[in-house]
Amino acid sequence: MPVQVEAATGKLYPEGVGYSKDRTPLTSAPLGEAPKPGKMITKEQAIQAVSSTFALPKNAKLENAVYREYSNGRSSDMETIWDINWTVKEEDSNSSGTEKTILPYPNYIWASVNAVTGEVRNFSSNPYYPMGITEKDAKISFEDAKAKATETVKKLAPYLTHQLVLETTDINNMSKEALKTMPSFNFNFTRVIEGINAGYESVNINIDRKTGEIVNYYNNLSTQEYPAKQPELIDREKALELWQSQYDIELQYVPQGFNNMMYPYAVAEYHYKMMMASGDFRSGTNTADQTNKLVYVSVPKFQNMFNGIFLDGVTGEWRNSHNGQKAIFGKLEAHDIVGHWAGKELQLMVEYGALNLKDGNVNPDKIATRGEMLKMLLTAMNGGYFSAMYESGRTASFADVAADNQYFAYVENAVDRNLIDKNPKGTFNPDAPMTREDMAELIVRALGYNTLAKMSDLFKLSVADSADISKQGHVAIVLGLGIMTTSEGSFSPDTEVTRAQAAVAFFRYLEKRATLQDSMFPYYYK
Repeated sequence: MPVQVEAATGKLYPEGVGYSKDRTPLTSAPLGEAPKPGKMITKEQAIQAVSSTFALPKNAKLENAVYREYSNGRSSDMETIWDINWTVKEEDSNSSGTEKTILPYPNYIWASVNAVTGEVRNFSSNPYYPMGITEKDAKISFEDAKAKATETVKKLAPYLTHQLVLETTDINNMSKEALKTMPSFNFNFTRVIEGINAGYESVNINIDRKTGEIVNYYNNLSTQEYPAKQPELIDREKALELWQSQYDIELQYVPQGFNNMMYPYAVAEYHYKMMMASGDFRSGTNTADQTNKLVYVSVPKFQNMFNGIFLDGVTGEWRNSHNGQKAIFGKLEAHDIVGHWAGKELQLMVEYGALNLKDGNVNPDKIATRGEMLKMLLTAMNGGYFSAMYESGRTASFADVAADNQYFAYVENAVDRNLIDKNPKGTFNPDAPMTREDMAELIVRALGYNTLAKMSDLFKLSVADSADISKQGHVAIVLGLGIMTTSEGSFSPDTEVTRAQAAVAFFRYLEKRATLQDSMFPYYYK
């Protein structure tokens, strides 16, 4: 919710609605040790871990339990989990149980369990509430729900209770109307280390107000190490000045008839006047009690303030939380791509941060290096949000790309995604040019067709220089999909690729990927 100050009085608006200020952790010392990897648990053991912790409806039907491996994006470790889900198609409609009603949609229950520690990481249910909550419906008080949430965290995450702080909505200042729209009480336990929030690490719990049962549990805690000693930081006044420099103050109307918990954003004055003139000012409100306060609202100057931007406490620089690079506000435009044949594609790569500007130029016709190509492809694959980070202790996949190399994270992530094959004793040559054949292989592996491409008998490559091409299946695929093209009937596999050519090829790759694969696009390939 944006900060709102009542224009006439200077008071915060609405008053009192917020989070508890207590920063005391649940315990002074951990209640147990972190779960240690052991023997892989079975599907049955994973199901038992969930059912013994959370209340499953008696008519819950197990649909499937799937074993998965994936990278959490924060380290080089692969997480192994059991994904389990149930459906509940019917529920008793009265206390006698003689009548049943078909729900308008199935109650879907999902859980995940760490396959090597047995720790339940997530649990989620979607109970059906046709008419909201009344005082009569509510079976559990806020305080009892808070106690249950706290005990659950102590049971499921005992190793970090000394760093978990409960932050919960102050419901004492919520209206009865707002409470009626709240089917569950939400409790968030934030990880705080020596008074400092540990990124987005937290445990979130929702407790059903009708049944008193946990309907959602989300554990986003990690085993990452944090600095033993806090580094020297910029002072608070400087940080506040930097934050304020990124916001404007706008005068807006807040209609009192709106539920501020449901509609926290103010209404711009001209929008409000249009709504009043059309007679469409939120039907169902009590106009007799409706006054419309003028408030000052903080509004970000740039849209990407909402999109993973943080202020570096040591340097005072704004950085992109996805890649750690210096953040750039507003639209970036390169001077030397205006009117260029690949201008549109190059502009996208610049906006993604996949191509860096130097003196306002991108140098589109400069030969792209192998490191640049990997960075460009990985950033494009993730819509501009490359977030993989690797600890310095990870063994480098190539002798010439160590942890201090600017391309280390990109190279290691490419290895994890099976875009390239690691060779710890060999070299990657990140500063060497990349050839057209190498780019073709990269794109095909990014599409997930690497194994298919090796079946050379499936492909007919009709180019004049096919004898010079070793990866014929890869080249046939990119040509067949129109991602890359020939020149005068030849592919020219050893020709070096420019930044403009790479930008166009990766842009076409994104277009083809969208049409070839489902929206649930896999992040890692085997």
